[in-house]
This record gives sequence, C-alpha cells and structure tokens, in this order.
Amino acid sequence: PMVDADPLKHGKLHIDKLDDLDIDGLDLRAVLEEFRNTGDTEFVNVQDGSEKVSVSKKGEFLLVNVDDSEGGEKVRVRMPLALVDALLDADSEDNSLNLAAALKVLENFQGDLVTVQDGDEMVRIWIDNNNFISE
Repeated sequence: PMVDADPLKHGKLHIDKLDDLDIDGLDLRAVLEEFRNTGDTEFVNVQDGSEKVSVSKKGEFLLVNVDDSEGGEKVRVRMPLALVDALLDADSEDNSLNLAAALKVLENFQGDLVTVQDGDEMVRIWIDNNNFISE
C-alpha cells in the first residue's frame, strides 16, 4: 500500500470499536450475512413527509435509494455485496476496514457506485475500464 500511517496501515483503515458493530442490539455483521443469503427483496422502506428511503438487495448488489420529492434531491447507492464483504473482512482480527481488499474487488467492477442529484446538479461516482487521463 502507498499509505502506511495511522489510522491507515497495511491497506486497512483502523476504526475504534469496528468489531462492536452493534447498534442498539443490532449486529451488523450478522445482518449482512442474512442479507447476502436472502433473495432479491426490499428490506427497508420508510416514508416521512416528502422523504423516502429504501434499502434492498437485487442480485449481488446492496441498493440504497433516498428521495426528497419536495427538494428534488435523489441519492442512489449501488454497492456490490462482495465490496461490503471485503471491507468488513470477517477474517480480520482488528478493528479495521480492509481497503486493499475492497480495491481488489473494484478492479472487477464496472458501473455506477453512487449518484447524487440535487436539482440541476449531479455528482456521480463510477468505475469504468478506461485507463487514461485526458488533459
């Protein structure tokens, strides 16, 4: 890895209490395991006024959609489940996100990861197989 200084060492980002991924009694690692073993489905659908949030699984992807019909904002996250697995790296004994493993997964991925739209403005994070920099 190019960076080897706290909190990033050996391709892993150290986060205090990552092993305690337990939010109000919810074990996120266990939830992600069940998520992976479930067919395509919507897990969360919350609507509050003009805002709507949904979390679903389709194929090998975790999908998160956030919409605000009043403000016109839209967020779309399309994350490969293999990327989530690599980040959490169940074999890791320390409190870290395995960025090196995540980058390896992304080597074989192509397409949008995140899009954010706010009115006429848009931010897009994607991966393609073009390997060039235009000047």
